[in-house]
Amino acid sequence: MRTKPFQRLAPFALLSAIAFTGCQSSAPKSKKAPAIHPSAPAAYTPGHDLYMAKCGTCHRLHALNEFTVAEWHPILNSMAPMAKLSPAQKDAVFAYIASGAAH
Repeated sequence: MRTKPFQRLAPFALLSAIAFTGCQSSAPKSKKAPAIHPSAPAAYTPGHDLYMAKCGTCHRLHALNEFTVAEWHPILNSMAPMAKLSPAQKDAVFAYIASGAAH
């Protein structure tokens, strides 16, 4: 009996789904309006570059206006050690995040 094309792709699809969901963010979910692209405000600052490189390694990049500054602070505090950010790098990322955070 011949296998259908989707049956041959099923294992690949399953492995892809597992790979893309392997790293989940511990950031709280927000019920705010649709987010803007993470690089919109203050792009190309050291904080922007670090956010793009370090924070997107294990999870999707959250739009800056997805959370308020008050919500971002504990998120960054919990994630900075996992991203291996130095205190100066953490400050740069926070300055970048604060430039576009929701109010």
